[in-house]
Amino acid sequence: MVFGDSVKGGIRHGVNFYHRDLNFTIKFPAGWHLENSPQALNASSRDRNAVMTVRLEEINRRLTPHEFMLQRLKLDGLKQAGPLEGTGLPSHSAVVNIDTPFGKRDSRVSVVYYQNRAFVFYGATKTADVFNSHDRLFRATATSLHALTPEERRLAKGLRLRVVSAARTDSFAKWAKKSPLNAYAESILRLVNAKYPQGEPKPGEKIKIIE
Repeated sequence: MVFGDSVKGGIRHGVNFYHRDLNFTIKFPAGWHLENSPQALNASSRDRNAVMTVRLEEINRRLTPHEFMLQRLKLDGLKQAGPLEGTGLPSHSAVVNIDTPFGKRDSRVSVVYYQNRAFVFYGATKTADVFNSHDRLFRATATSLHALTPEERRLAKGLRLRVVSAARTDSFAKWAKKSPLNAYAESILRLVNAKYPQGEPKPGEKIKIIE
C-alpha cells in the first residue's frame, strides 16, 4: 500500500522532489517545506519569509529561454540577467519586479529547458534584505534540476506500507532506524499502529512498517 505522495504526482523526500514519470528531481534549500499541487510545486522557508514556486510549461524550441521569459511570461525590466551557472541545460535567469504573495517585489525568475518542457522557477521574499541573502538559494534550486540517477529513481517510487510479524527483539525504535522517514519516524510508526505514545509490539503481532 502506498504511504504518502503518489508516484504519479511526484514524491517529496525531505527537501528533494522526485518525479519518476517525467524523470527529474529538484533540490530545495535545507529546512524548507514543500507542497505539491497539480498546478505547481511550492516551497517556503521555515520562517515563511521566503517562497518558491515551480511551474512546468510546454515549450516551442524556436524560442530561447530568454525569449521565453519575454514572450511567453511577458516579463520586462530584467535585471542581473543571464544563463544560470552550474547547469548544462538551456537556461535564463533574471531579477524582475512582479506580483508575489508578499505584494509587488523584486523576485528571481529562472527558466530552464528540460526535455520538452520549460521549468519556470519563481523566488520571492518578504523584504529586500531577505532577498539579497536568498537569491543564491533561488538560483541553486533552479540549477539542481536534473535527470534521475539510478538511486534517485528508487526514491521516486515512494514509500510503501508493509505488514510484518513482530519478532521478540523487534521494537519501534529498531524499525525507525531502518525507516526512510524523517526524524519523527518512531512516532509515525507508533501512530499508524495505534501505539502512540507508548507500547511495543508483542512477538507474533502484525505490525505496519514503512519502507
